[in-house]
Amino acid sequence: MNSLITALWAVAALWAVAAVQAYSLAVRRGRMAVRRSAGRARAALLAGAVAGPVLTAAVALVSVADALLVAPLLVLPAAVALRGALPPLRGLVRTLGTDPWGPSDPGVRRAAADPMLTVPPVAALAGAPAAVLVLTGGWLAAVVAYGVAAAVTAALVWRAPHRRETAARAGVLHRVVVRAAVPARKAA
Repeated sequence: MNSLITALWAVAALWAVAAVQAYSLAVRRGRMAVRRSAGRARAALLAGAVAGPVLTAAVALVSVADALLVAPLLVLPAAVALRGALPPLRGLVRTLGTDPWGPSDPGVRRAAADPMLTVPPVAALAGAPAAVLVLTGGWLAAVVAYGVAAAVTAALVWRAPHRRETAARAGVLHRVVVRAAVPARKAA
């Protein structure tokens, strides 16, 4: 059982990488930095989405009842991340492939802050430690774990639209014209 818990923490680490990379896409300055981050997020997302169901199958070999309790915390977020977050990541990488060296404009930041792109990896990140709690505790721990995972996901879904608009405005600087100082002539 200890090796399964260690593997669950490894899955949580994969989701943490995917969540950090996906969540930080909207604040990257250059298009090339956004493209590199999107590639890292996509790789971590795919690895976490594959590792979650595989780990659930490994838990089923030990205890079917535990696997049934852990499955919604690992498999459901993985499926939502594959279905919801992977297509926007692919579209963002494809868009940035045309002009990778320009500055990150508001349209790119708005696409990078899309709730379907940012919420599933963070929700999966909330589900992995909750699965650890389910495996180590009893029925009360399972209730608390599901409550925490649901509360985190609900807070993310509620906050996501506001974050998208904030990210679209981030970095927009108004142009200011400053007159050059005329050098003073030395008195002769």
